[in-house]
Amino acid sequence: MGILPEHSSRPRFAKRFSLLAWLPAINEVASISAAFVHGVADEEVGFSIIGRTFCAAVDADYDIIAIGHSEDVHPHYESIVSLYKIWSPS
Repeated sequence: MGILPEHSSRPRFAKRFSLLAWLPAINEVASISAAFVHGVADEEVGFSIIGRTFCAAVDADYDIIAIGHSEDVHPHYESIVSLYKIWSPS
């Protein structure tokens, strides 16, 4: 996962972030990610089943995840970012 998109793009991403329709889906991805990152679920088996779909979903919602993850004290979506770093092809 890279850094938050350029400063000039932030208002557009902030507007999308303010729409709460994304929240249940991202929370579900965060729950799934936490299971793999913390050893509750087998990461190797999980990758073979949902790895590509997970990475595609994170790529599609990168702007929302990056804004939530940019908090210094307690970044949101840490498990998503950690699992993406393990599973992403790049």
